[in-house]
Amino acid sequence: MLTHEVPDLVLLDVMMPQMSGIEVLERIKTTHATSRVPVIMVTAQDPDDDVLTGYQHGADYYITKPCTAKQLLYGIGLALDRARGRRRQGE
Repeated sequence: MLTHEVPDLVLLDVMMPQMSGIEVLERIKTTHATSRVPVIMVTAQDPDDDVLTGYQHGADYYITKPCTAKQLLYGIGLALDRARGRRRQGE
């Protein structure tokens, strides 16, 4: 799907049926067209291990489940603001 349309942001669960969220994150961050797309990882697993791994692979923010709508909206706003700032600085 990302090859046809580049989104403004991706919310990505760590645990998915066919491929892990970390694998998808790696593909997003190593593909030229999507490498600057902010990615928020979401997990219900042990947050310490997942959070570190996600950030090491390029996640922009991390949310642990269960989460509130307020937490989710805060994370989305933060990730989008950071992405806009990077674009302004020419990264």
